[in-house]
Amino acid sequence: MWFDLNSNFLSQSLLYYLDNYYEALRELKAYESPLIGYFTNKTPVELLDAMNLQPVRIFAFRSSKSQQGAYERYIQTFACSWLRDILDNGLVDGYSDLNCVLFSTGTCDSLQNVSDIWQKVFPSQLTCNLTFPIRNDSAASKYLENGFKQLISFFQAQFDCPTSMDLKTSIQKFNQKRDLLNKYALLVSTGQLRYSSFAKILYFGDILHVDDFLQIFIPVFESLNTGNQSSSEEKLPRLLVSGGMWDNLNLFGIPEFNGLVADDLSFGYRNFCYTLPESDSLETYSKAQISRLPEPTVYDEGQRLKSLSKQISTHNVDGVVLLTMKFCDPDAFELVPIRKYLDSIDVPYLNLETSPDLSNIGQLQTRLAAFTELLL
Repeated sequence: MWFDLNSNFLSQSLLYYLDNYYEALRELKAYESPLIGYFTNKTPVELLDAMNLQPVRIFAFRSSKSQQGAYERYIQTFACSWLRDILDNGLVDGYSDLNCVLFSTGTCDSLQNVSDIWQKVFPSQLTCNLTFPIRNDSAASKYLENGFKQLISFFQAQFDCPTSMDLKTSIQKFNQKRDLLNKYALLVSTGQLRYSSFAKILYFGDILHVDDFLQIFIPVFESLNTGNQSSSEEKLPRLLVSGGMWDNLNLFGIPEFNGLVADDLSFGYRNFCYTLPESDSLETYSKAQISRLPEPTVYDEGQRLKSLSKQISTHNVDGVVLLTMKFCDPDAFELVPIRKYLDSIDVPYLNLETSPDLSNIGQLQTRLAAFTELLL
């Protein structure tokens, strides 16, 4: 294994990969399992694991070799800043270590269009598509089940996948992972762990093999779980951050976010707040996947606001930070009903718009500092 621990939190050899995503991909390439890149949390990671494939989330990390503005040759200039950075990095061969890239359609317009563009930009790289229905009914569940079957056939034809899958065991492992992340989230809420450290754990959860993740982070949790709340005399308002697919962990390390106790992010709470039925049945798996908490692109106002309300109540939140990506239409669409709801329950909120490169970090810190002062 290429990761290890120390007695405090995480060893330097592990933390190195927080700032060196492409080095992590190269290390993962040495594993026997083919690497399958993905973009959204509506990706059947359990199904991929059952086929001996390694799901690896694609991040909008900017590297020293990134060709800023290179995306303009392939996508519209008003595409979101997250997708721009994805392509800017990829155009310098940043994703060559991935064996295949899986596109889950039924997402935003920009990302849906990238599948064909990706094949043109990277003609030697394998790609595949999975259409995730926007409805939640029996017909949609059946459609998704057929999509999963086609996905299985595709990967079995391309890689040395087992003809007989143990989906139940894979679901059990990922359920254990999600349960562990919920336990870590409780440590954040009780002040035993900074959210900035929890964000790092979430990052490794998106790139590590699930077996490695459990082997590493179960002992870390046991060392951190003292049962004592923070004894810090610093009084900070309890903040919750809500938003979409956020990648740059440096944002949560700024002092103005020291009061962050919970999140409602795509690859945060919304990616570990559920448990799937432990079954080998694709029908059961499809029904469970389609019933998960929806993203802004598959909007269900009642379900989303109910979930946000639960987070605010559970973590005794004083204020909410609405984090939106520049030029991201789904993030912008979701703001309206969320702000109306927060107004109705008298919970203060602050809207922060930024991009993965945090080019306006100084402005963000100033606005956050002013917001937290109002909450004291």
